[in-house]
Amino acid sequence: MGKFQPFGTLRARFGNLRVITLKTLAIAAIIAGSAWWTSNKTASAMALVDFTPNCFNTATCATSNTTGTLGWQFVVDNPITINALGIFDIFGDGLFESHRVGIWALNNTTALATTTVQAGTASTLIDGFRYENITPLLLAPGIYRLGAEYILDFMTGSADGYVRNLTGGAVFTTHPDITFSGGVRGGGFSYPNLFDNGLGVGGFGPNAQVVPIPAALPLFLSALAVFGFVARKRRSAAAA
Repeated sequence: MGKFQPFGTLRARFGNLRVITLKTLAIAAIIAGSAWWTSNKTASAMALVDFTPNCFNTATCATSNTTGTLGWQFVVDNPITINALGIFDIFGDGLFESHRVGIWALNNTTALATTTVQAGTASTLIDGFRYENITPLLLAPGIYRLGAEYILDFMTGSADGYVRNLTGGAVFTTHPDITFSGGVRGGGFSYPNLFDNGLGVGGFGPNAQVVPIPAALPLFLSALAVFGFVARKRRSAAAA
């Protein structure tokens, strides 16, 4: 006949078993997260706006040129982090001039981030937009304006274009965590204070790249929470 185990002893043993099980699950979660990160560490970012089919020619997307700051307003529905700002290069063969690009919170004239996209082909080309990296910027839910400086050469009529209207069956899509509001503009390079419905689909000259969130991140965070729980249980047991 088995030896009688006091209830307190059994509870302690089952408690230890539960802690060990939770620790094992936490380790498995971290291993899964690490495996995902190793296999996806080169995963590409996603643009705030994209076009289908691609707007690499005027037959697909009508473009215009202008002088001043031009861009578009959007609502961040869920937090996102951007790590690059860019501008549209219609033929992908280089920009006529360099462009300052910035992002602002609504009604705040101080830019959250700015950069300069280089003339020619020096800046990185991704899906019709040329980008320069910025320090990663977290955008909390709220309203923002993205703008780029355009300078029209009145002597030659030369300037880089932006997407004003879509033709040839083209449509635009936005990142799933934002909602497009409309086009905006302003003078010089400054906060684009004018909301302009006359821009058609929007002043899609500037764009931004959003840092992808690892699919295993929620699992990884859950694992950290479990480790915290295990640590608290051990401290409580040691104090008892």
